Amino acid sequence: MTEHDDAQAWALRRHLSAYDLAEKTGYSYEAIRWFWRGLVPPNRNAKSGSKSRKIKPHVWQRFKMACAAVEHELKGNRKFNW
Repeated sequence: MTEHDDAQAWALRRHLSAYDLAEKTGYSYEAIRWFWRGLVPPNRNAKSGSKSRKIKPHVWQRFKMACAAVEHELKGNRKFNW
């Protein structure tokens, strides 16, 4: 499986829709859907001259950390608070 397949499977195993995950992470619904496709929106990287629509590793890491916080909360742990 690919990273984006794993991301979607993780959410679906937890009965989280793209809307639910967007609400819990602060990402938009559209961003979640793009993550689940494993792509960035068309022309997203045009400014840098890249035609690649592949999600960069540091962007995946940021998304994974947001999902880790959701996982923590779903396991009954307290929400993070400064």
